[in-house]
Amino acid sequence: MIPIHLVILTLVVLTFTGAYQARAVPPMSALAILGTVFLTHAALVALVTLRARSAARLLHQPAAPGGMVALRIERLMGAARWATIALAIAQTWGLGFGALLMNPTSLGGWGLKYTAEIILLAPALLSWLAFWASYYQVERALAQRALPYRLAMGLPAHEMPSFSAYMAMQIRHNLYLLIPFAIATLVEKIVAHASDKVQAIFMPVGLVFMLILVPWLITRLWHTEPLTGPLRDRLDSIARAHHVRFQNILIWRTHHHVSNAAILGFVPFARFFLMSDALLESLTDQQIEAVFAHEVGHGRHRHMWWYGAAIAASITLADALGSLATDGLARIPLLHAYIADNDTVGVALVGVLLIGFGFLIFLPLSRRFEHQADWFAAKHMATTPEPPPEPAVMTLEQYAAGYAVPALPVDPGAAPVLTPVIPPLPPVAVPTAASLTRGADLFSSALRQIVQLSNRTLDRGGWFHPSPLRRIKLLHDLAASPDRVRQFERRMILLRVYVALLALTAVALIVIAYIQDRAGQ
Repeated sequence: MIPIHLVILTLVVLTFTGAYQARAVPPMSALAILGTVFLTHAALVALVTLRARSAARLLHQPAAPGGMVALRIERLMGAARWATIALAIAQTWGLGFGALLMNPTSLGGWGLKYTAEIILLAPALLSWLAFWASYYQVERALAQRALPYRLAMGLPAHEMPSFSAYMAMQIRHNLYLLIPFAIATLVEKIVAHASDKVQAIFMPVGLVFMLILVPWLITRLWHTEPLTGPLRDRLDSIARAHHVRFQNILIWRTHHHVSNAAILGFVPFARFFLMSDALLESLTDQQIEAVFAHEVGHGRHRHMWWYGAAIAASITLADALGSLATDGLARIPLLHAYIADNDTVGVALVGVLLIGFGFLIFLPLSRRFEHQADWFAAKHMATTPEPPPEPAVMTLEQYAAGYAVPALPVDPGAAPVLTPVIPPLPPVAVPTAASLTRGADLFSSALRQIVQLSNRTLDRGGWFHPSPLRRIKLLHDLAASPDRVRQFERRMILLRVYVALLALTAVALIVIAYIQDRAGQ
């Protein structure tokens, strides 16, 4: 849910503009710099476009291994986006693109200091738009390839969204953080001219405002609408049973293209659950309940607050360590003259440390929390009634290999069922080993179905999620062994202690810095 590429790209740009000090115009001419920026990104876009077209042609061939082709082009798309970030670093800091925009004497006296952030972001963002445009034909080929399978299995089938709808969805889902970033940057420039007391008051007020704004903004940008009916009543009862308060449960409209769910918001009056349209129409009632229980698990264990503590601690520690490193480097005679009067090195070190803390702290924390939410969902499903037997499920690979399609149950005399029959929430009981295994199986089936609908593989994870295969294995290990559960719970406690110590260290550094500032006055 967090666009990690955009976060890092924005951090790179804001780090440069925050550290920039007027200096000589870069040795290269403005035309040479701008030409180099354009040509490098254009070459990367051309490479991705050609590979995407080749992948789409292969996917239209029935004998081609669709899963392998899709995996390769997906990896290329991810690598290309990282490449644009690497280009942004090299061009902004090394080539002189940033200095060209920030220096008031460059570009014929038209220095673009107050719009530099937007222009520095533009090459990478425009490249991403081109990547998504080229990937559209791959997505369309995958949808066409899966259509006979979905029809044979009795799953809902929809046309691929139009190109404009697809691009609008990609922009909304991947670039939404630009709006709060822009607001924060604008307000920071305004408050920078205010007194120290005003700035000190504004920081916590601004943080609370952003915590409320971002979830609200997402629900507006991502085309959502309230979920109603018996299913909503059932999901409401699950959240109430686990004492998780929220504002609303929303259907996340994605043109039936995304199978996912999420919880947004730190505080109950700005907390939302999202359930995508493709997920709601393709999973059984029991599977939907398992997925929702996973999101409730995030809320019940207050994962959002632990994320916030980890991020705040990372920012504070990066700033403190960056300052110490800068002071240490300034004591070296050969570097003193350069570092003493130049903030660029210190800010650059803070930026590098912040990215490093993100990878070393935030990403492992996220993966552990996913496991904990999985186990919460499995334990919840262990207390639900035994589901009715379901028809056998066939994978897309089995269908393509010629396996017989399992017969779907048909009763010509049965009246059509317009609303799902959802059993009431039973009293919470102590789960048994057998029921825990069943709960793990129920959540695992939902996870497998989501992976299948997303044209992914079980062994491929993400930045914030372990691979589905690892998640399923851990669930069944926990269900089968109380000792394994105790070990898992101890590790989660130690993880929280670790984050709490980081946060306390960050608070101590802030207090020490405040005392030193007061003593210096």
